Amino acid sequence: MNTTPGEKIALVSGGALFIASFLPWYKFERFFISQPLDSDKVNAWEGDGAIWSILAVLTGALMVGLLVAVRFANVKLPALPRGFTLARIHLGLAAAGIVLMAIRIVSHSDDLAYGTFIGIACAVGMITAGIVMNQEERSTHNTAM
Repeated sequence: MNTTPGEKIALVSGGALFIASFLPWYKFERFFISQPLDSDKVNAWEGDGAIWSILAVLTGALMVGLLVAVRFANVKLPALPRGFTLARIHLGLAAAGIVLMAIRIVSHSDDLAYGTFIGIACAVGMITAGIVMNQEERSTHNTAM
């Protein structure tokens, strides 16, 4: 089955965000009795405020899971409420993911590691996918009329 450009962006961004969640997101040093120990690295699943990055990663995983289920496994979704479409659900999930990512970064903005920046790029990719999917849906809806 052919996927649309928006769906491809969502699959790549959501999958890459999950992989990036295991990379170092934060660095910090511990000090005991005035002796610095080795610098520790914390991924998206660890540390203070990890709930925000965990939820952001899960929104990406949910986007990918929905796409895989609907497009590749031919799962039929229940009837959605009026005004809700799969593209709008993806846009909402992507918006939630980027807000959650922003909360995590703002609450722990010191000593960011490279995994955080990869995660930000993936979250931007997710929101881009949601926007593109909505535009694709509108264009197919307009041509159908």
